[in-house]
Amino acid sequence: MGGVFFSSPNIKGHFIDNNTKASAGSVLKGSIDIELKRNIGQGKICILFQGTENISWKKSKIERNSYLNTNESSDTLTFYYRNWVVCEVRSLVKDFDSLSSGNHNFSYTLEIPKDIPSSFSYSCYHRTATILYTLSIVLMTNRTIQVISEKNLRISQMLLKDIYESKKSALSNLKTWLFINKGYNSINVKLLKDTFVPRDIIHFFIDIDNSISKLNVNGIECRVFFEGTIKVSAYNKLYFSEVLIVKKIFHRVLSGEKCENLEITCDLASVADYLDGLYSTNSNLIDCNYFIEIKLDMDGKLMFRGRPPKIYFPIFIVPEITQKVSNNMIPKL
Repeated sequence: MGGVFFSSPNIKGHFIDNNTKASAGSVLKGSIDIELKRNIGQGKICILFQGTENISWKKSKIERNSYLNTNESSDTLTFYYRNWVVCEVRSLVKDFDSLSSGNHNFSYTLEIPKDIPSSFSYSCYHRTATILYTLSIVLMTNRTIQVISEKNLRISQMLLKDIYESKKSALSNLKTWLFINKGYNSINVKLLKDTFVPRDIIHFFIDIDNSISKLNVNGIECRVFFEGTIKVSAYNKLYFSEVLIVKKIFHRVLSGEKCENLEITCDLASVADYLDGLYSTNSNLIDCNYFIEIKLDMDGKLMFRGRPPKIYFPIFIVPEITQKVSNNMIPKL
């Protein structure tokens, strides 16, 4: 949006609604209050919705040592950054020939684009990655454009997809030292839903078939973790990941036996402050995906191609949204 931006003590404004979170494809409705200390001529009042991706990273400068014919890393860190405009949407609130001094209240309606990524904020060591959305009150005249007030919005792309029940199975061949075959073990996991907000409790049910195994199952280990990439160029990516929750459950399933419908929970509330802003997203510069890993602890030392049963589940972490979403607006992730 071109023009000259300025700030004036003669004009003040603010949002008087509680819109701080919304879904892609939803319609925002609210109101604004503007205080004028003098009359102004012809102009427009608009609501501007903007989204930007920003990444930055630092790395050591590589210098060539021609004498030793080697590459050496210097102690100097070089700063790099990239940004990308996700969207820019403007909604007209008021078109006027003149506006008198005093207080003015206006309502607004703005439709958020469908195909935009979720809000995101990550910072670790010398790397940062953010997807930020802002909602602004803008006054436009023939000569100037003034941003009167601005606030951040947290956007969820994932809540527009259908929340569904997931099922996965894994069959493992159990081999120990000297490649001794110890039979097979299978595990089946059912997840009641795949989309969560930061303070949800994840519920899933496990069936363990140890009937044709010669090894006992001693327990179950569950991990909740995320993996992400920062696309610094078309040919280069920076990777990041972190394990958020590790839960170990002592539950024995003897050789030749089965266990059905064992319920396990992982409480996201323990890491809610960390998740609040680090949502599942898939964008031009930033990707972040969440998983649940479920692994069985077996007797013996599994070797060669033998491995304990292990299953990965993709899940989605999204902000809690109160705005209603338009029908038939399911994003492609």
